[in-house]
Amino acid sequence: MKYYVISLLCCILPISVFAEVARLSNYRGWKDCYSIKNEKTEVILCPVAGGRVLYYAVNGKNIIFEDPGFDGYLLDDFRKDRRWPDGGRFDIGPESILGKQRDELFMGEWQVLVQDNYTVELLYDKENKLGVSVLRKFTLHEKGSQLTLTQVMTNQTTHPVKRHYWGRVFCKGGGTVILPLDGKGGWGFMGKHSSEHMTEKKDRLEYTLRDEVTKVGSASHKGWLAYRVDGLEITQEFLCFPGGDYSDTDGYTTIFYADGKVCELEPVSPTVLLQPRQSYTFIQKWRLREM
Repeated sequence: MKYYVISLLCCILPISVFAEVARLSNYRGWKDCYSIKNEKTEVILCPVAGGRVLYYAVNGKNIIFEDPGFDGYLLDDFRKDRRWPDGGRFDIGPESILGKQRDELFMGEWQVLVQDNYTVELLYDKENKLGVSVLRKFTLHEKGSQLTLTQVMTNQTTHPVKRHYWGRVFCKGGGTVILPLDGKGGWGFMGKHSSEHMTEKKDRLEYTLRDEVTKVGSASHKGWLAYRVDGLEITQEFLCFPGGDYSDTDGYTTIFYADGKVCELEPVSPTVLLQPRQSYTFIQKWRLREM
């Protein structure tokens, strides 16, 4: 059972009785988390530790992986023990950039901008080793479970930088992950232990999680991936760019990692060369439904 203190943010506009953005003064040991909800769906964001999603639930059923061992875990803790936290995380690639250079955006504290009853923006514009600022805009549809995530990355340096978006959302383990195939690109294991637990169909790959460590990528340009567990299905949709530079992810646009305990969903954008003050936007649409 979850316990958290709620402070409602008022709005002068007439809204649905179910619409609200709420500040949670304490959620799992983190201060000042934010909840966005409608009649059936709730999203909880953690600005103080990486601007990540802690909770994405329909009818009270959360698909995001939660580990009580990380309750209240902050950037200073991460720098000490280098343990990867739970939740719906986001990162900036290429993956070849040393992890310590990505620490601030991955686990640092983000500013909060509440836009309306269904929209919260998180901003990281402090100086950091990646040289970029990132704005994340989370908008929950007033009806249904659609969560639109718009990320805007801006080069804050005086020289060009190469960067891409890298989704790293931890979902509960034990389910089945689905990657698209479109006949134009293949799929493959990405340096992790492989197995025979992959089913290849005409237009998709299906993998049911086992105890082994597996990382798989698809070069499809259909722009979606899905995961089913505990009677829930999460789908993430995003644009792919056939002419884009996906070389930093071995040509793959859609990736998952699994170790039996979690399934990590990893939609990626192409790598782009950003000139000083140039911005790049990447949009995802999440949906969650009961099977």
